[in-house]
Amino acid sequence: MRLTYEATHAIFYSDMNMEIQGHAGGGGTSNLRFKLIQGFKAGQGKPLGGRGFSLVEVLLALGVVTFAMIPVLGLMPIGLNTFRDSMNTTISSQIAQGVANELQQTDFDQLSLSAPVRYFDAQGNELPATSKSSAVYHVNLAFLKGTTLPGSAESNPNLATVIVQIAHNPGNKPLVAGASSIWTNQDIKIVTYSSKLARVN
Repeated sequence: MRLTYEATHAIFYSDMNMEIQGHAGGGGTSNLRFKLIQGFKAGQGKPLGGRGFSLVEVLLALGVVTFAMIPVLGLMPIGLNTFRDSMNTTISSQIAQGVANELQQTDFDQLSLSAPVRYFDAQGNELPATSKSSAVYHVNLAFLKGTTLPGSAESNPNLATVIVQIAHNPGNKPLVAGASSIWTNQDIKIVTYSSKLARVN
């Protein structure tokens, strides 16, 4: 093996002569000669042919990524607001369904025209009135007895309309009740559900 070093270009050359003893066909010797060339940058141990990214290429890549990310970042607040509204609608529906199930098990004559406001947390669990400050959802119930059916001119005393209002009010703002104890706030999101209950003899 012959090893030479050229300091000018910092390249190593190694010439290797190898003899391989043949075993097929009665023996013999075949010579294999090859040159192994491996280039290194002096003192850095990196191939001379390696090439990195230029500053212009890096800046262009960053510009493309930034241009593509701006619309995505702009859509994030819209997506978060939509998700929040969906969660509020889902929890409000669960609360209304639970209140309606309770009213269906209540005696018709025990329905009060003025029920107290009920309070629920962010997961839809009911809270006592003393924990009003921790409530996220406020629930108002209004009963309209003597409901008139469609196509009828007279009210039916055996029917009552139940109105369930659910206000998303984590800030505990004052809720103003108008006619028939219905909340009329415009600055608070209020979801209103209504159903009819009948006296069962």
